[in-house]
Amino acid sequence: MREEESVFLDDELNLIEKTNSTQEVPKYSHYDFVYIESKNISGSGYAGNQPVKGTRFPTGGGFYWSSSGGPTVSTSVSFGGSIVSISMSLGESGDSCRFANAPDKTNYFTTVIIEISR
Repeated sequence: MREEESVFLDDELNLIEKTNSTQEVPKYSHYDFVYIESKNISGSGYAGNQPVKGTRFPTGGGFYWSSSGGPTVSTSVSFGGSIVSISMSLGESGDSCRFANAPDKTNYFTTVIIEISR
């Protein structure tokens, strides 16, 4: 009787394998997007590649800053009961890209970045 059961199970497994291997797989999946809510998140910190005590511009000038590279800041936000973590690049001071004037010629300054994402 065990041999008969084994043959029956083998036949069933072969049938399942043939059925599963001949099913067409859709080329494109369809997703429905449901708007839950939007939230603003923010993170801040010092841009990379600058002296800890800041930079003084005795003849005037300021910082060039690039949004790529540098340190990152991470924050979390809750959407529909799920926690989502997001990391943002703070960029770094450099010699190209965006420019920020130093407010005066006597004090030392650092570039602080505040990122706000929605």
